[in-house]
Amino acid sequence: MKARQNPKARMDCLTREFGDEVLVYDRERNVGHCLNPTAAWKLCDGKTSPSELATILTRQFSAPVDEPIVLLALDELSKAQLLVETERPVRRTSRREASARSASREQSPCRS
Repeated sequence: MKARQNPKARMDCLTREFGDEVLVYDRERNVGHCLNPTAAWKLCDGKTSPSELATILTRQFSAPVDEPIVLLALDELSKAQLLVETERPVRRTSRREASARSASREQSPCRS
């Protein structure tokens, strides 16, 4: 994925919120995308790092959101061409890595 160290959402798309989801319409490609809250697209301001996005999402959902999950979401947003692209490559996280980390968190005991 070619993405910023601090990813930035494309601002030339039309958006509309439906509950927790965001509909993003790419006028350039004539394609719509329905994003769930974990996509973090609205948080991609070009100033916030993936690790900071993970922290913000963890607070928003009151559940752990690891950086590999955020990187996976950013990879998907990049593939959908919803991020401003740069020349600097970022390490890709496979679905397997993201799922494995998420599963290991779920198996740990809950804290009160």
